[in-house]
Amino acid sequence: MLKISNLSVSIDGLSILDNISLSLETNTSTLLLGPNGCGKSTLLQVLMGASQYEISGQVFWHNQDITPLSIYERASLGLFLAFQDPVAIPGLSLLQLMKQSRDSLGTKEDSLEQFIETAYAQAARVGKTPEFLHRSLNVNCSGGERKLGEWLQMLAIRPKLCLIDELDSGLDIDTTSLVFKELNGLVNTKLIVTHSYAEQLDVDQVIVLKEGRIYKQGDATLLAYIRKYGYDAHFT
Repeated sequence: MLKISNLSVSIDGLSILDNISLSLETNTSTLLLGPNGCGKSTLLQVLMGASQYEISGQVFWHNQDITPLSIYERASLGLFLAFQDPVAIPGLSLLQLMKQSRDSLGTKEDSLEQFIETAYAQAARVGKTPEFLHRSLNVNCSGGERKLGEWLQMLAIRPKLCLIDELDSGLDIDTTSLVFKELNGLVNTKLIVTHSYAEQLDVDQVIVLKEGRIYKQGDATLLAYIRKYGYDAHFT
């Protein structure tokens, strides 16, 4: 279980999140929705351990207080952040990153040959050739290709907690549908930021952020209400 307790976040004196408390049960999917600039991406970055923020409150992962832990230490516990805007790294291929991440986090369960074969097959499922995996990470890649790289890393690492920031941004309709449907098959805990309402996802919880606070939370039926009335709806 992920538990966030009284989390407030600011940067350079500017408040971004105010007194956030919520829980994600193990192996459930939670959608994090809200208007632009309400703090969704900041929340995911803070959960992953980004150090540029001033933070009060606590974050627990399976009853362990991870608030003081570094990004690497959190990754070692099974946390993974799929970035909203993945960076480009010349000279490091996507396949190398996937393999090094898998090995350093202790998730190596197959041979190198099997790993590469599986990576090629997973890339092919989203319309990419092996050459895509051997290119420098996100160099000369479209926004959609960068998001596919995040998806393929997630499949290789098999994290216990996926923090997913607009994975569907830049993907075409068919690829988005495939990725969201396959997300349902990943046995882990997911916190997903999206603006598409993600009809293909099996959703257990929906959380709406507004102005840095939890405005509303509920089950998947909340999606239909937001789709009809928007984020400014009066929730009863």
